[in-house]
Amino acid sequence: MLWEYSDNKGLKIYFDNYFTSIQLMEKLFEKEICASRTCRENRTARCPFKMKTEMKACPRGTADFKSTLKIVAVKWKDNNDVVLPSNFETYKMSTVEHYDRPQKKYVPILQPESI
Repeated sequence: MLWEYSDNKGLKIYFDNYFTSIQLMEKLFEKEICASRTCRENRTARCPFKMKTEMKACPRGTADFKSTLKIVAVKWKDNNDVVLPSNFETYKMSTVEHYDRPQKKYVPILQPESI
């Protein structure tokens, strides 16, 4: 549908992980269409993120950044790992409060601003 439009400049698309893949992000980048959001880990085109077992040992809020000339992607640890590729955003980190059950209080963790 988007290929039918002659002028896609300035268009930004945000979609859920059902549709997202690194290959799609690259194709949209080539068409000058900005795209971002979550991605399923099996659709990251073998991006060399930390393994699930490595991330499990890391504290909540840990982020692993990878980039190419076209795509920036971050794998962020929350309750589950979240993969966020984008062809136009940079992933700045901000501090947010999350409830920590063992400590029974809110603690600050790092989170990508785009979440």
